[in-house]
Amino acid sequence: MPTKDYYPLKKGLRLEYDYQSNEFSAPARVVVTVLRVTGKGASASAVARMTTVLKGQETSTEYKIAKTTKNINTFDGIIVGGRLELQLPPKPGLKWRDQCELCEIKSVSEKVKTPAGAFSGCVRVDSKIDLEGGGQARRYYAPGVGYVLEDYCTEDIQAQVRLVSVSEASQKDMSAKTVRRSLASRNKLGACPSREKQK
Repeated sequence: MPTKDYYPLKKGLRLEYDYQSNEFSAPARVVVTVLRVTGKGASASAVARMTTVLKGQETSTEYKIAKTTKNINTFDGIIVGGRLELQLPPKPGLKWRDQCELCEIKSVSEKVKTPAGAFSGCVRVDSKIDLEGGGQARRYYAPGVGYVLEDYCTEDIQAQVRLVSVSEASQKDMSAKTVRRSLASRNKLGACPSREKQK
C-alpha cells in the first residue's frame, strides 16, 4: 500500500482558501501556489507564493516548504507565520512542541467538508497555544491534497481557514510578481513569531 501524502509538493499546484478572522471585517481570499520543487517524495522542498486579497488590496510573499521522512515544515502560513505542520509518519497520540504550541495528532481517519468538497482519511492535529490568555487550534490535512481546514482561537483571535478549491495554476499565476507582504508575516495578530523572523 503506497504511503499517503498529506502535504503534496507539485509545481503548479494552486490551493485557494477562505480566511475569516475577527481581526478584519470581511473575509480574505488566500491563494497558495507552488512555484518550484526540488527533490522528490519524502525529501522534497518547495518555494510557494501566498497571495492574500482583503478588501481589494493584494499582498503576497514567497516562502519555503521542507519535507523529510520525519516531518513537514513551512516557513510562512495563513494564520501563523510558519510552523512544523506534521510529524511523520502520522499516528494518533504523536506529540511535539512547536514554538508556542503543543501539538498532538488526534486521528488519521477524520472526515472533513469544506467548499472544495468532502475529504476522508484526514489527519487531525489539535494544539494548545501558550500565548497570554491561552488558546487552542484544530487543523486537518487530507491525503493527496494537504491543508484543508483550521479553527484557531486565542484570547484575542478567532479565525478559520477553509479550502475553497484545488487546481493547476495558470501561466499568469506562475509568473505573477510577489508583492510584499502577507497578512501572516506579522505579530500584530497575536500569533507566534514567524520562522523567518526567528532566523
